Amino acid sequence: MSIVKIKVPVFAYPHKSADKPCPCQDRPVELTHKVSQIFWQAADGSDVKKDEPIADLECEKKTLELLSPASGTLEYVVEDGDEVNINTVLGIIH
Repeated sequence: MSIVKIKVPVFAYPHKSADKPCPCQDRPVELTHKVSQIFWQAADGSDVKKDEPIADLECEKKTLELLSPASGTLEYVVEDGDEVNINTVLGIIH
């Protein structure tokens, strides 16, 4: 069984708004500063699928969507609302 680490990416996509779609939501944003907070969308211990939204990262006046890098069971390393930096391990997928 492989283990995949979920890290704060250097690039991420803005959270998609169905109410107010914008072409900017299809372009990645470079994260150059500390990410202020993580908010998990998927529960700890839940089964997730590759490319499924699993968390929101609030940073630099934007909310960015974090997609699952693999399918499997999600295990949190940091808690909901924690402050994190670029390349911090956020969770693991088993």
